Amino acid sequence: MRKSVIQVFVLASMVLAVPLFRGIVLAQEAKPPAQSDKTKAGPGFRVEYVVREIEEGKQTNSRRYTLLVSNDRTGKLRVGSRVPFTVQEKQFQYFDMGMNIDCRVVDQGSALLLTTFLESSSVAATRTLNSETSNPVTRQVRFEEDSEVLPGKPTVIGTLDDVGSNRKHEVEVTVTKVM
Repeated sequence: MRKSVIQVFVLASMVLAVPLFRGIVLAQEAKPPAQSDKTKAGPGFRVEYVVREIEEGKQTNSRRYTLLVSNDRTGKLRVGSRVPFTVQEKQFQYFDMGMNIDCRVVDQGSALLLTTFLESSSVAATRTLNSETSNPVTRQVRFEEDSEVLPGKPTVIGTLDDVGSNRKHEVEVTVTKVM
């Protein structure tokens, strides 16, 4: 008998405590969420890269790539195609060809610290052997640099000679603060 009285008392206590506990849970859910890391990062930046190909002193090609990044955050851009390479007969492996850009901007007051990783790859030619097409020949240009740039001012952050041709690549960047 005593055991059943204790069980009834515990059960009644639990039933009466549920609305109280539910009110505590709802009050906790009503609190505003903590700020995410992205809101703590501060203002953002518009980072525009211009990659020029120059051959014999004349510009032959120019491409523009723009990223929006938060202060002290990394932005990534990937543009290109997947190109098949023959590994064995009727077996292929695919490689990404195109432009890859990773950048990070840190506001230092009057100047900005810009970290850039840029990689450009393309199919240069296709060789033919015994009337069968072999894997394509590719070319690649990679560039990694830490630069101090002024906001809004176009700055050439690097030039690269293409070892397989007479071409030169020039990388220009303009970083603009956005709110």
